[in-house]
Amino acid sequence: MTYYTSSKVEGILTGDTSNTSYDALIAQEGPYADTDVENDLYAYAGATPPFSGGDITTDVHAAADWRTAARVALITRQIELKKAFDEEYQNVINRMVARFKATPTTRTKTVSVTSDYRSAPLSDE
Repeated sequence: MTYYTSSKVEGILTGDTSNTSYDALIAQEGPYADTDVENDLYAYAGATPPFSGGDITTDVHAAADWRTAARVALITRQIELKKAFDEEYQNVINRMVARFKATPTTRTKTVSVTSDYRSAPLSDE
């Protein structure tokens, strides 16, 4: 599945979404960026690709765009831009990880308390 959007990556790199000067590099690096996003989120989301629905999908696309821009900036030797793009990518990933951790998928609101059966008598409570 493709998460990055070429025009958005062009916008990040040049400020102009209609610019096509980086299209070849974006097409080359985009799939690697998509894989990076999936790998960074796999441990928290539990499946690849786990991304469907509103905010999560928007953030996954944004992360892929930032990661693709960072990879292109590295190839074109724009190191300071690469650092800034990596920072934005990490911010998006951290937000999504926090959301995945906060989503109560396997937890319940009740707390189960157990005691050792050998020390407590059986009862009909």
